Amino acid sequence: RMITFWFCALMKCLARFVVLLGTVFLDAMSLEPSKVVDFRYEYQNCDDTMAKLVYPVEIPFRGQVPELAHRIVAERMDPIMKFLCADQQLLGTLERFVEQENESFYDERDEGLLEKLRTGQVDVDSVALDLERLYKDEILEYADRVGPSDEEIFAQSYHQLVHSTVLSEILAKEREYATTIAALTGSMAQQMQTMHTLHQEEIESKMKLLDISVTSENINHILAKQYGMQNMIRKQCESELESTKGHQ
Repeated sequence: RMITFWFCALMKCLARFVVLLGTVFLDAMSLEPSKVVDFRYEYQNCDDTMAKLVYPVEIPFRGQVPELAHRIVAERMDPIMKFLCADQQLLGTLERFVEQENESFYDERDEGLLEKLRTGQVDVDSVALDLERLYKDEILEYADRVGPSDEEIFAQSYHQLVHSTVLSEILAKEREYATTIAALTGSMAQQMQTMHTLHQEEIESKMKLLDISVTSENINHILAKQYGMQNMIRKQCESELESTKGHQ
C-alpha cells in the first residue's frame, strides 16, 4: 500500500509538471504568429546614392535569414545590386534584427503565460487529474498483463464446473437449450424449403402461359412478391431464434 501511495503521488507530481509544460506550449502555439514587424534598412545604391527600404518580416521568424536577405534584395533593390553582393552586406543587419525581434516576442509571450499561471487562469489541478486518468487508462490498455492468462482462467473455471454439484442440472439445461435451438432451426429450414417449392411451381406454371395470358411484367411482379414473402418469413424465424437464445 505504501508503494502504491508513493507511486500515485509521483504520478500526480509528474502529471502536474507535464500539464504546466503542455499548457505553456499550447498557449504559445496559439499566440503564433503574433505580429509583423517592418525591417528598415539604409544602403548605398548602385549609382552611389543613399537609399532606404522597408520590408515586412513575420515575427517570430523561423526561416533561413540568408534566404530572406536574398529575397529582400531581389524584391526591394535595383536588379544590379544582386551582382554587387548586396545580400551579403545586408545579412549582418538582418540577422541582428531577427534575433532582437524574436527575443522580444518570446519574452512578451512567456511573461503573458506566467501571468496567466499566477492569476489562476489555468486550472492546473483539474487538468492534472484528467491527465492522470488518461495515463492510467493508457497503462491498463497497453501495459503487460499481470495475472492469470485467459487459458489459465478457462482451465480453473472448467475444473470448478466439472466438480460442481450442479453439473448435472447445467448439462440438462444445455441439452434442453440445444434441442430447442435445433427444433427452431429445422422448422425454419422446412418452412423456407416448402415456400421455395411452392414458389418454383407457381413460376413454372406461369411460364407455360407466357405470351398467352401472362406477360413478362406479370412474371417479374410474381418474383418480386415471392422474394418479399421469403424475406419476411426469414426475418420472423431469425427474430424468434434470437429471442430464444436471449431467454436461454
